[in-house]
Amino acid sequence: MGDFKKGHGDILRGNKCLLGLGGGINDIDWVGATTTSEQISLEVWNKKRNYVSNNDEPPFVGRVWQGCKDHPVTLEFNEYYTPDGIAIISCPAGEFHKLQDVQTEFGLELNSTVSKLPDLMTILEWAKSATRESSDTTSSK
Repeated sequence: MGDFKKGHGDILRGNKCLLGLGGGINDIDWVGATTTSEQISLEVWNKKRNYVSNNDEPPFVGRVWQGCKDHPVTLEFNEYYTPDGIAIISCPAGEFHKLQDVQTEFGLELNSTVSKLPDLMTILEWAKSATRESSDTTSSK
């Protein structure tokens, strides 16, 4: 997200984010366009906190480009699902925080949750339900 006029910003609420459905870090581009130094910073984050994932893919669920402190974006009521029930948010300067930490330290992701990935049938039901809701909304116009 880009810069915003003071008092304005994006609102991201009520989303489900499932991470770790792929085959691992070598099969998907989990860092997108980030630099090598940020990748190394995540490795340092993992080592400092003795984090070892059950999957090769880190539980990196988002980045707040403007900074986690004094942010113009509203992130709330989101649901994150990862292989080990840990979600990491990235702030500038190579800072990485667990979901619970950004809630208490920065007031981001209030009322958001993180859990372990559910079974495949549950995920498929969510997809069917979202498709039905989208279809209902489109047909009622």
